[in-house]
Amino acid sequence: MLITTPQRHPHRSIRLSARVALVPLVLAAAAQSSCGSSRPQYDTTDNGDSPAGAGDTAVPGDGDGGGPSDGGGPSDGGGDGDGDGPGDGPGDGDGDGDDGNGSPENSSSATPSLGGNGDPCDTADDCTSGFCFSWSAGSVCSECTESEHCDIEGQSCVWDPVSGYRVCSAGLLGDLCNADTGCKDSVCHRRPDADFGLCSECRDADHCRDISGGINCTMDLSAGYYRCTSGALGEECYEPQDCASTICRPEGEEAGYGKCSQCIDDADCQASGEGLNCTNSQPENLDEPTYFNCSTGELGEMCDADAGCGLERCTEGHCSECKDAQQCRDEGTGLNCIYLAIERHEGWHRCSEGLPGEACTQDASCQAELHCTLQFEQVTCSHCAVDTDCGTGEVCAVGYPGDFRVCVSEASALQDAYCDVANSGELACAGHCVAVDPVGDDDTGLVPAVGACGECRPDANDCPAAKTCVAPVYISGIGIRGSSCEAHRR
Repeated sequence: MLITTPQRHPHRSIRLSARVALVPLVLAAAAQSSCGSSRPQYDTTDNGDSPAGAGDTAVPGDGDGGGPSDGGGPSDGGGDGDGDGPGDGPGDGDGDGDDGNGSPENSSSATPSLGGNGDPCDTADDCTSGFCFSWSAGSVCSECTESEHCDIEGQSCVWDPVSGYRVCSAGLLGDLCNADTGCKDSVCHRRPDADFGLCSECRDADHCRDISGGINCTMDLSAGYYRCTSGALGEECYEPQDCASTICRPEGEEAGYGKCSQCIDDADCQASGEGLNCTNSQPENLDEPTYFNCSTGELGEMCDADAGCGLERCTEGHCSECKDAQQCRDEGTGLNCIYLAIERHEGWHRCSEGLPGEACTQDASCQAELHCTLQFEQVTCSHCAVDTDCGTGEVCAVGYPGDFRVCVSEASALQDAYCDVANSGELACAGHCVAVDPVGDDDTGLVPAVGACGECRPDANDCPAAKTCVAPVYISGIGIRGSSCEAHRR
């Protein structure tokens, strides 16, 4: 057996400034914390924590190969080395296992190559480093399996989610850690249920207050670790005293987690006289960290009631121009009241002219020549509602889901066009209107009335000899494909 000696790699510092992508991983792990409103407590002892679900680590081998090194012959060599003397014994005395005729005893057995860090392993003998780390997802070659395997005193052996194996961390600010003992001149900030922590200036907000460094402990993305801060608006928090405003507005699923904000709801702003409503400080679909502050109820801002808006019109949670279409018509500002969003903004309800495709509740919300009618499961302003709204030789056909109905000539809808199987879809198609199966499935987003124009009907014998009718399908990201006649497959 091949004798291997564990080779320890030079220590390396895992700087978070080069690994800012790790931050979302820490936050994601924290979001799965168990219930409870009090601030999480953190372990300050280096216990060699492994990734979630990790089991015992494999112990590296002792390097003695486990068997004799003399090739199976007597240890004294016994023979004269030429392999042909009588009574010499099979060996040549050098202990290399030769059989006396110049051929290796195990010529068919090749020396296996050793795995590098991150490669799968079964035992420590499979790894160049001599360390095989085992956990719930399998086993991988690593720089270490325990902190005692690291060359420099005080280093921690921690799981590196970017590399995918365990490494020795130098314990500098921003380095990965398991506990305070793994950090040099700093502490280990570890979020609840996180697989690892970050060497930082503070362990939590209480720590900052204890050392008079501030009132909150929050991530400094530019530095790559947690620092004591002043509890400014937008900082993450767990308790009111973590914030200068003394308001920690709950956010996300992690128990107690929130953002330092100016208000919780509209009533806070109205009571303090600082504004009409409590709204997100940035548009909701931005990825930037946000907080809630008091505002004057501008269009698009979040609201709880009409009193929270400058125009006193809170429609579906946003300050808007209108409450309904009738209000637009009464004020002469339009025919319809619809929700519209502008780029990177959540949007609001505003008056419109009742154009084709707009959501509606009655014909009066649409332009004079249009009809408010059902298009699949949506009611929109359309060019027609029934076939009699169209001219001679035309039928009222459906468009793409979310679009509107329009008059088309009979037999004019081509292959793969949408059609209405419940009404005049068969007349609209140049071929046949066949329901897409399965309908109403969550994966397709289709509803029972959706069909596709195709060549044939699967339940009829519409195809030429030696061909079969293949049913229409919905292809995610592409759309529907109508039925087609295809040659028999042998």
